[in-house]
Amino acid sequence: MDLFEFAENKLTETEAKKRIRQLVKELNYHSDLYYNKQEPEIADVEYDEMFRELEKLEADFPNLKVKNSPTEKVGALPNFAPPYRVEYRKTSIDITGKSVIVPLPIIIPLKNQFTPVEHKVKMLSLSNMFKDEDVSDFFKRIRNYLNMPEHAQVDVFAEYKIDGISCNIRYEDGKLVQAATRGDGQTGEDITLNVKTIKNVPHELKGNNIPKIIDIRGEIFMYDAEFDKMNEDQAKVEGKIFANSRNATSGSVRQQDPDVVKKRPLSFFAYSMGELSEEFKLSSQEEYHNLLMEWGLTVIPNSKIVKSEEEILEFYRKTIEDRPELGFAIDGMVYKVNDFELQKRLGFISRSPRWAIAHKFPAIEKTTVLEAIDIQVGRTGTLTPVARLKPVEVGGVVVSNATLHNIDYINERDLRVGDSVFVVRAGDVIPKVAAIAKKAEPRADKFQFPESCPVCGGEVEKVVNLDSNNTAYQCTNRWECKAQLEATIKHFVSKDNVDIDSVGESFIRLMLELDYIKTPVDLYNLHQYRDELIALDGYKEKSIDNILQAIEEKKKISLDRFISSLGIPLVGKETGTELAQFYLSLDKFVNCVKNNEILVDFMSANSKQNKKYVENIIHFFTKDHGIEVIEKFKENEVEILDFEVKEVSENPFKDKVIVLTGTLQSVKRAEAKDFLKLCGAKVGSAVSGKTDLVVAGLSAGSKLKKAEELGIEVIDEDTFLAIKESISL
Repeated sequence: MDLFEFAENKLTETEAKKRIRQLVKELNYHSDLYYNKQEPEIADVEYDEMFRELEKLEADFPNLKVKNSPTEKVGALPNFAPPYRVEYRKTSIDITGKSVIVPLPIIIPLKNQFTPVEHKVKMLSLSNMFKDEDVSDFFKRIRNYLNMPEHAQVDVFAEYKIDGISCNIRYEDGKLVQAATRGDGQTGEDITLNVKTIKNVPHELKGNNIPKIIDIRGEIFMYDAEFDKMNEDQAKVEGKIFANSRNATSGSVRQQDPDVVKKRPLSFFAYSMGELSEEFKLSSQEEYHNLLMEWGLTVIPNSKIVKSEEEILEFYRKTIEDRPELGFAIDGMVYKVNDFELQKRLGFISRSPRWAIAHKFPAIEKTTVLEAIDIQVGRTGTLTPVARLKPVEVGGVVVSNATLHNIDYINERDLRVGDSVFVVRAGDVIPKVAAIAKKAEPRADKFQFPESCPVCGGEVEKVVNLDSNNTAYQCTNRWECKAQLEATIKHFVSKDNVDIDSVGESFIRLMLELDYIKTPVDLYNLHQYRDELIALDGYKEKSIDNILQAIEEKKKISLDRFISSLGIPLVGKETGTELAQFYLSLDKFVNCVKNNEILVDFMSANSKQNKKYVENIIHFFTKDHGIEVIEKFKENEVEILDFEVKEVSENPFKDKVIVLTGTLQSVKRAEAKDFLKLCGAKVGSAVSGKTDLVVAGLSAGSKLKKAEELGIEVIDEDTFLAIKESISL
């Protein structure tokens, strides 16, 4: 529709009201698809036309303007980046036979809706356990790490695991100054205005014993009764019906308009913390829990100290019985070591704390019909069978697809098309077909894996996993299979890796169809197709330039992100960081691979479990032509930055090769190793001429003797601990 075409058709106030409501609803819907889900259903030009029509109608009928109108979002919410900006271009129009120059508003979409917030202390996720016997393992790991006797008592603070959205609320001098989502753990999104609408979140803490700075963390959620009432109200106005309260909470928290959020029945449970003023001392989780209540926050009910595995399991089983009557959604229990000093010593593994764990409830189970078995080709070429199911609601979510893992999984259960099957959401999250409920009559033939890749027709290789003894099938056409390429490039540009957020799934798929990209490095050549890209349906010059600029801005990549972005099986973010920390530069890493030194160096400094990683790395650089791929990055002037070790105060361990030997009395060896790595040291397993320092505990033997023979500096455990205490990480 032309800008002023609708102006000739005068609407009545009733017609205008109906059209405004329709436009507001459609524009907010498409904004959410575009900015939050990256799944647009209409082209930019269609959005622009609707927006301009809404502006004109609101100008003609100002009394009909609604609060959640997208035209009110530019500059209205200073803590949020608006989803677009308006540019005006002079345009000639004909009015009563005269040519008049008027400013034509053009809507330019922006990438980000919320301001990024860097968490002062990372918001980590918890490791999960599902079996009762895992509780014993949890206690055993804690005691071993802390070098405690086998049956030493460890007090644990147990609480419900709320099925909501994590949030960090920052208070300074007792006043709420900022609220943010978890995001990727390091960076979240500023949702301060939305959180301030939640009724049980105090804008100012009560009492006198309040820290100068504290990040209070917890879960935003909805009570069951309020969620049901909200869905009923949504149904009356033909609004969105949410499958479960968590989805409703997630959608509400990220609404652009706080007035909309205010109408959603959100609540908040406080349970942990991030940054805390140094002068404010807390000794335990229980003490903090009680202080939260004094400050006016709502805490998770029924939380308590448990002193043994038996008490934990008793509380866990009772909670399963009480779960339907709690009035809010939970998906398990959380156990935290109560003593904060012990928490500090236990530290973290990858993205999870050692001192806490989630005990998930048994999977929710339903029956449905297995209608077909399809094959999906993953990033590493693995052919994965997927069950196509007659849609069924499982745990509040409608499930129509579920993983079948591999051919062994299918054969062990004798699964065939037409059978009635049990479907579970493992850990209440991932749908899978667990077993046959009733065999079909007559039964279909057994499922057979294809002899060639269903996507590219390439050769399929049968592989047996030596650890699990499971059979897998893999497409060997690494850089020619578009399914692998699409997944590899999506992995490369993802937030955890190179983080090129402008390059979305549909754009990648289109580039592959046009043969403009065949490896991730080809993204850096797209500028040569600029004219062709601008001519594509659904893309404008500005949007293409934004994509090309975003790619250009990521020509400098940190070594750890680059290694994890290559898509080497098992080499993810954590292993990429370990490799980067060990080799420090890309050239050294690649040279070691070429000379097979990685097998000696990396494995000698790390656990023997790294053998799998090393085998995959060697395979990538040899059979998958990884060396050539990296050379292409260099040819395209992509700079891989050397790894930078975190700076710490007065750190004599930085850049040193250190070997631990003998028995340490006050600290477990694993804890000592983790600390040294944080300091930027390389922890070796054998003493050699490259060793800088040896830490010798009791009964140190041949390693100590060799260190003395080579004239290597040796310190005892007490000296090591004294240095450790003096270093501020």
